[in-house]
Amino acid sequence: MTGPSQRFRPLGNNYRAPEPDDGTSIEILHPSKEPTARVQADIVLVPGLGGHFIRTWKGRESVVWPRDLLPACISDIRILSFRYNTSLNGTMSMLGITEHANDLLNWLSNDREDDEPASLRPLIFVGHSLGGMVIKRALYMAAYGKQKFRGLWHASRGVMFFATPHLGLDREMWKSFARFVLQHDAPVKGALPTRSMIRELEANSENLLDITEDFKSLYSHLAFVTFIEADPMPGLKKVLVNGLFGKMHDGHERHEMLSGNHLTICQLIGEPNVESFQLHPVRKGVEFLMADKPNALDVAGPSAKRALYSLSSDKFHAYFLGRPQTHGTGNWILRRSEFQAWLRRDPGKERLWISGQEGSGKSFLTKHIITDIMPTESRQEIIHCFLSNMYASRNNLQALLQSTLHQALRLQPELINECLQPTFNGAQRREKQNEAVWKAQQLMALWPEAMAKVITVHENPLTLIVDGLDEIQTSDQETFFQSLEDLSKRLRQPEKLRVLLVSQDRPLIQKHIQELGFSTYPIQPHDMEGDVTTSINSRLTHLFNTLAPGDEELRAEAMSSIKGKLANDTYLYGTLRSEELRHTRIRNKSDILKALDKIPDKTEDLCQHIVDRILSNHDGQRSHFIKQALAWAAFQEEALSITELNIALGLAKAMHDCPGKTITEKQLADCLDENLKAKVDFYCGPLVNLSDGNLWPLHQSVKVHIRTRLESMADAALEQVTPQGLLASVCTMYLSMAETESYSENDSEITWESRVRKKMKERPFLRYASLNWHKHFSKAGTGNTPDTQKRKEMLTQGSNGRAKSWTEVWWFVGRGSAQSFPKEDLSLADKIVNRPLDKQDSEDIQSPGSFPQKQDEPEQLNKDALKHVTVPETSTPAVLTIFQKELVYKEVEVEKEIVKEVVKDVVKEVVKEVVKEVHVEVVREVEKEAVRPEIQMLDRIEYIKVMPEKKKRQRRGYFKNLGKAVGGVGKSEPVFVPLHLRYWRTNISQ
Repeated sequence: MTGPSQRFRPLGNNYRAPEPDDGTSIEILHPSKEPTARVQADIVLVPGLGGHFIRTWKGRESVVWPRDLLPACISDIRILSFRYNTSLNGTMSMLGITEHANDLLNWLSNDREDDEPASLRPLIFVGHSLGGMVIKRALYMAAYGKQKFRGLWHASRGVMFFATPHLGLDREMWKSFARFVLQHDAPVKGALPTRSMIRELEANSENLLDITEDFKSLYSHLAFVTFIEADPMPGLKKVLVNGLFGKMHDGHERHEMLSGNHLTICQLIGEPNVESFQLHPVRKGVEFLMADKPNALDVAGPSAKRALYSLSSDKFHAYFLGRPQTHGTGNWILRRSEFQAWLRRDPGKERLWISGQEGSGKSFLTKHIITDIMPTESRQEIIHCFLSNMYASRNNLQALLQSTLHQALRLQPELINECLQPTFNGAQRREKQNEAVWKAQQLMALWPEAMAKVITVHENPLTLIVDGLDEIQTSDQETFFQSLEDLSKRLRQPEKLRVLLVSQDRPLIQKHIQELGFSTYPIQPHDMEGDVTTSINSRLTHLFNTLAPGDEELRAEAMSSIKGKLANDTYLYGTLRSEELRHTRIRNKSDILKALDKIPDKTEDLCQHIVDRILSNHDGQRSHFIKQALAWAAFQEEALSITELNIALGLAKAMHDCPGKTITEKQLADCLDENLKAKVDFYCGPLVNLSDGNLWPLHQSVKVHIRTRLESMADAALEQVTPQGLLASVCTMYLSMAETESYSENDSEITWESRVRKKMKERPFLRYASLNWHKHFSKAGTGNTPDTQKRKEMLTQGSNGRAKSWTEVWWFVGRGSAQSFPKEDLSLADKIVNRPLDKQDSEDIQSPGSFPQKQDEPEQLNKDALKHVTVPETSTPAVLTIFQKELVYKEVEVEKEIVKEVVKDVVKEVVKEVVKEVHVEVVREVEKEAVRPEIQMLDRIEYIKVMPEKKKRQRRGYFKNLGKAVGGVGKSEPVFVPLHLRYWRTNISQ
């Protein structure tokens, strides 16, 4: 959401999304119900200096023409009005205009988030006076700024301006402008603007010219309607904004003079009815904007839109691009000849691989290239994907292929019907609960062909950028390189495709890079050194300026200590040390070096030190808050927004205060925290990040340390509920609250869609809870509380209103409005909850029908077949006896990548099953470095913590951990376990 902190309204039927402290919001004037996919366009009103989101548009007899008249003339439109601070202090400066533009974009983005029909709906802007300049700035920022706003730019069709001073005003008119416009909305009747106000207006008038100049690059992409005021303000001989200053004088513009002065021109002073002569040109203007600049995707049709967005979503593409980056970092890449040759598209240099060690800032470098370096080039299109093993929706080949294919076809929508429609239409007849729209084999065949068609037809060259290729399975890496090679063979002009891959150095990737003729650049320690220093300085400037102003010797000594004794500086290490120092209580400058001496030198030790300190130094309410916040950061299925996190933590607090009770709306509202962002930063800052409005662990390795520590704390304290159980408890409680039960048996398809969308907006945590509660519940296993178990039973009873309510949301987000919700299927909730977990995890919950299930290797041992476990009293060595389905194999020689080596190995394929007794012998414990390929019979090794003095816990712990280890056999996904954990060398014999 917008702004550093939020103000929350009561969570009742009138609850809306939280709004920033300055009172900005988007107010829906029409229709009274939530829109459906049939809405033709969103009309967005933006008042100007001294204006009001309703009064600006109100004419005779209190008729607000956009709300009361326009929908009667143009059917199926939606009217929104932007409410913001229109005072002189907040509107005229470039900073003020930019902040308002950013707020407008944020509110529109939030309004369309997770809503496929809304994300495709055209946008028409209507601005009065300086409100038009806010619109122009917003459109410029959407076109060239944050990726999260790119969908708004693609949806924008045109702007209607009422008396907007595009070229500023005549110098003599500023005093009159200040007097008549500001006095009109003055808090004291008759008050006159001060001289300082007039000087500020004149000083900031140049900003209007700068905004107009920037906006010229967008003229060819939009249509415009301009209305010039016909009458002067009372007491003036001339109009305030005449044709010279009020016309754009360029672009695709219709302009017309309209009755009224500067303030009344947008009130339509004629008769307040649909036949009004004043309303006629406005209605024609809106129709012109809607029809004259149709987006290519609009021409393709609604079915093509649904097919395209079944691949991926604009939100998915925005991942990581919103992360704040220290100013001035990343520019070192421009001084590297390999990158410059790639940037210039030198013959034979169109492919580049940048490799670097873990924590070396590769993703931030990729972001810098996409958002700062590439936009300076003309005539180029960027297609990108950030892969990450932190979330199941980003750690597979399907994510990569679907995301990049979505972006490519977005450039040439006329190809959608040919490339996507047959498969998409066929998928509408699939088994509704279990199957995804896009299967892996379909994507592998479709991707090279469709990408080649787009590149061939598109007028500009394409740049494909992929970050984190090492974070997907090696089999997926192999397939991607095969697809890339296939694509290259299909291109008549290979030079039209430029490729940049960024990853850690892996032998398999290196092998294919060499075969495909990529240029390479390995990131060196001296590359990072300047950026690490800059990043640390930016974090600690306030500390040094406060405690040691001007002491450059101390700063240099501290900087050297922070960077550590290791030869290879990394962003992760420098960030952790500087953040730890920033969060340490320091009274004077002598304490700075003392504090640094106590910080561990190794990254993994430092991670553990920070986790332990944060979790050990607090008790009571603070400890409960910290554990909950870290649990969400480490175990969330997708990144929570600040709003969602606030509700989740508030609900956990309410449940802690009222154990065993169903939480009410009022109890939840009382536990929400207006200062959540600052509180999370203060207590959990070194480990998590909320800077872009979403909750992220600082790094994958940090996430693993948090998970391990929380799980071990639960084990040591013999807590009944595990971290996953905590999350399941919160989600099920939210879905069990009376306010979430919103279901009607008599809905038509249109009213069903409208009601579900409204329900999701009124209850911001409903989407996450509906999509993920059963995943947390399943992963918690025996770590769920009895109360959570009871709520689970209620939420899976098909006849229960709450069960129907959450399955509606699951269906709407996962299947969209293209498929009718199966109201009569009383077993739908049970089918969703009891699907195999690997299918749930591999689906992309950010877009309809996205990522299909993974194609896992056959398991050598199946944990679901476990019948009995006999647990010995001793800790190690020990022999565990289980009755287990034995899988009989044949041996097949393959190559496996282990610890940066490619070795020959033998894998086994299942031939048949027989039931036999199997003995699991725990031989000894070894360090990670000692686990060589020849003893890795389990690709995933889970440590078993034995507590002989607690037999019940011991028995359950053995069963749980043995089940994890056995269930992981034969899987090739990477598992991230911190170095400090003990590994168990395990032999399995019959």
